[in-house]
Amino acid sequence: MKYPQLAKFINNEIAKLSIRGVGAKVGVSGTAISKWKTGNVRPNLRQLAAINKAYGIDASTLVGGDSDINPHFMETIVYHLNSNEDVRHLIAGEPSGKMSVNDMLWLTETVKAPFVTTIILHDNFGNVQIISREDTILQDGRRFLFKMGECNIAFRDVTLLGNGGALLESDHGTQETVSKEVLADLTCLGRVLWEGRVL
Repeated sequence: MKYPQLAKFINNEIAKLSIRGVGAKVGVSGTAISKWKTGNVRPNLRQLAAINKAYGIDASTLVGGDSDINPHFMETIVYHLNSNEDVRHLIAGEPSGKMSVNDMLWLTETVKAPFVTTIILHDNFGNVQIISREDTILQDGRRFLFKMGECNIAFRDVTLLGNGGALLESDHGTQETVSKEVLADLTCLGRVLWEGRVL
């Protein structure tokens, strides 16, 4: 069991409310709750924020404060896409770009501003998670470069697939289809560079 604190908390809540009841309170499916109660699957950043809101706790403590999903010390950069121009930055908040998880959720869920396409979160450990308003990990037609350790993986084109995976075309012209899980690993374990510039 990777996350015993998470399993203990979720199972205690299930005893009070049932799996569907906990799911309704947090705003996720019963399937997600069933996975969390095993202690082997952790919530993503958005789900952690939902637990924070539903229970008024720091849900990151339930997963041992894992740095790649810990809502603290996050910096947020919001991108908007002008139809005929390159991607430009819209830095939220202070010049440093710092933004709270609640502010981030407000931007993506409450405002639903048409220019907000993708949010890239990274913390002081260099961990990354990408969340878009469409609940996809990447957007079509963008160039991403993932840095994983000493290895740089460049993709000049990304085409999202209906199953949540993606068709990635490298700078060398080779193509590779990856599953949703592999795509998530790339974004969570790698450090993302945008057009060769570290974010």
